[in-house]
Amino acid sequence: MPRIVFLNGPPRSGKDHAVGILRTVLPAFAHMKLSRPLKAAASAILNSTHAQLDLYKDGIHPAFGMSYREMQIQVFQQMALVLGEGWLGRCLVDEILQQDEDTIIVSDCGRACELIPIIRKFGASNCALIQIVAPGTIFDNDIRGYINSPGIHSVGVFNDKTKNYNAQIIDSVLSFLA
Repeated sequence: MPRIVFLNGPPRSGKDHAVGILRTVLPAFAHMKLSRPLKAAASAILNSTHAQLDLYKDGIHPAFGMSYREMQIQVFQQMALVLGEGWLGRCLVDEILQQDEDTIIVSDCGRACELIPIIRKFGASNCALIQIVAPGTIFDNDIRGYINSPGIHSVGVFNDKTKNYNAQIIDSVLSFLA
């Protein structure tokens, strides 16, 4: 049964940096993102690559009149009307089942409803939530937020942009995996 670590924090709080830190100490793990199917859908609908759209992550795209982040939120909400609020979590369950790695790091989790199908499939004891707080980062104009998910191992980490943050991430993950 895989062990799954969810990283939860606002944009630019250090979630992807945490993945890089973990690569230096863990022998192997799969890095996954809940947003992968959403970004693929948005790119297909807008007939652009993710890289092209990402240039407008926070700025206004001239052809669409909104940021790429806003476009993704709109696509997510429309998909949720058809597939239900937890559709990204169900997609991730299928992706995890195709992995050979025993450890999965999910670096962009931000909605409890997305965790529910994953926790149901793999068990609460196999899931951990690391919430990252960093100065100057917030969930403004985002449908994600900090998750309160009782029943799974949870820990808060403060990203002070020092080696202390690196040590907290490493210690939090290794203690869960032990």
